[in-house]
Order: sequence, then C-alpha cells, then structure tokens
Amino acid sequence: MPLPNFLVIGAGRSGTTSLHHYLGQHPDVFLSSNKAPSYFYCCDAPPSEDPYQNLVSRNYFVRDFEAYQALFDGVRSERAVGEVSPVYLAATLAAPRIAEVIPEVKLLAIVRDPVERAYARFLGRTRDGLETRTSFTEIIRQ
Repeated sequence: MPLPNFLVIGAGRSGTTSLHHYLGQHPDVFLSSNKAPSYFYCCDAPPSEDPYQNLVSRNYFVRDFEAYQALFDGVRSERAVGEVSPVYLAATLAAPRIAEVIPEVKLLAIVRDPVERAYARFLGRTRDGLETRTSFTEIIRQ
C-alpha cells in the first residue's frame, strides 16, 4: 500500500489549494483527492469546540489510518505521491507522527506574509459567517 513520499505543509491562506490544483495536473504526481486530510494532525484529536475547526474538519479530516491509506489507492506509476495539509506546519504533534510513519517523506513548505495572511483569514472567516466584526483594523486594535 503506497503512502506519500512528499507532503505540502504551510500557512493557511498561503496558496496551498492552488499548489494542490497545479501539482495534481502533472502526470507523474498523484495527490489525494481530499485536499488537507490532516491525518497526522488529527489522528487522535477529540472533536473541537472551535466552529471554524469543525467547519473544516467535517469535510476533510481523516482520523483513522486505514482511511488515510485509502486516499492513495489510486496510485499507479506516479513517481511523486503526496498530500497537501497546511496544518502540519503549525501542529506540534504532527512532525513526530509523520517521522514515525513515513520517515523518508519530503516536506514542501509554502508560507505568506503574516499581515496578508491575517487579512485573508479575516475575509475567509467573514465569508463563512464565523467572524461578526466587520473591521479588520478594529480586530487588530483589540
């Protein structure tokens, strides 16, 4: 059963979705169709009280190893097999879990200017109904 030989990690709102889309177009690259399965982040995490976390995790997070392995069932002859889970960059428990299961994996990190990233997060949370404040400037002041 194949497992990834590369992981894309990074800051949220830094272009990981675009990178997932572009890499997935290459004939020698297999990516899990589930962008951000985040298995190594959430494999033993209890449900969250954060509504934003639940919004994301409900649709994407993979919590058991068999389901994670199944993400790569379609691998044929692709040389690069990967997944894109930005949360691995900031999750303190992800690195040792990754090292234990796929120690030779390559990590590709994508980051973004912190101010631009914060504003993009504000816009996304506002769009999703998770932020009721309408002024980014006021949020920064607080």
